[in-house]
Amino acid sequence: MNPLYTVPEKPLISIVIPVKNEKAKVAACLDAIFSQSLLDFEIIAIDSGSTDGTLDILRKYPIRVVEIPSSEFNHGDTRNLGARLSRGQFVVMTVADARPCNEHWLANMFRHFQDSEVLAVCGRQVVPHEPQNNPLDWFKPISQPSSRIIQTSPADFEKLSPGEQLGLCRWDDVTAFYRRQILLATPFPRVGYAEDAIWCRQIVSTGGKVVFEEAAMVWHYHLENPSFAFKRTVTLYYHFLKYFHYLIPPSGLFRLPRMLARCLLLPFPLKTRLHWFRYNFTNHLAAWGSSVVLWTVGKVHGLEGLRKMHEKYCARPPQPVKTS
Repeated sequence: MNPLYTVPEKPLISIVIPVKNEKAKVAACLDAIFSQSLLDFEIIAIDSGSTDGTLDILRKYPIRVVEIPSSEFNHGDTRNLGARLSRGQFVVMTVADARPCNEHWLANMFRHFQDSEVLAVCGRQVVPHEPQNNPLDWFKPISQPSSRIIQTSPADFEKLSPGEQLGLCRWDDVTAFYRRQILLATPFPRVGYAEDAIWCRQIVSTGGKVVFEEAAMVWHYHLENPSFAFKRTVTLYYHFLKYFHYLIPPSGLFRLPRMLARCLLLPFPLKTRLHWFRYNFTNHLAAWGSSVVLWTVGKVHGLEGLRKMHEKYCARPPQPVKTS
């Protein structure tokens, strides 16, 4: 962190970070933000009941810490609260266990707002080459990062299939930059998952212009277990059918042998290779099996069937495995 940093009286940007029990990673997140080349911002951390010492770390930084009860946390509402509390003309959304890949993270997104029609810019999350992360997911770029502008008329958007509409709206609040006025006019929905994609659909379907900027990368990764993979699949199927009218077809089983072969060919000791073999096998099989069940429920019972499953298994948003 830059110890001389002073929060501007009227910051250009407000960075909103929902936080809960991120003692192991929140300092790295904040240090990387305070190392940005664009240093005209305030940070608002919204903590929803941390008990692991996270709050003690947050209070060492020149940021605003807002505490809310754990029961009040919601992916949409909590971010809306951050937007309302913001003093900047622009609002950036990220999370406490992510960190910018370089000092140009903010600048790479902000440059697109030279176009007055651009309402929001989304970056990209990538997986660092760290031993606790699944090596099959490590970031291995094959081309230079590029930008993609999305803007269509309402009539043309409605002509797209549900899957195509979802493809245009794969937004990501782990790294996203907004004009504050658009967040106040079109807030996030009150949902437990996919608030970013649903918000993007509201904007793109009404003719708004957004940008996907691959150069605005953050390091971010969640370990999984079969329970998380199942619950995430349940909430994904429910929200995508409800808001995009898209029932995801099951896929991925035929990729499993190739995935497992890649694990055995990793340049690591046998014990490490076998660990990632088991990890990928159990989680991939859990996600695929869940998708078959959920696709069948959606086909037979429609949205109401998926809603009941979602209420049963996802009363609270699915929580990934924490890593140190």
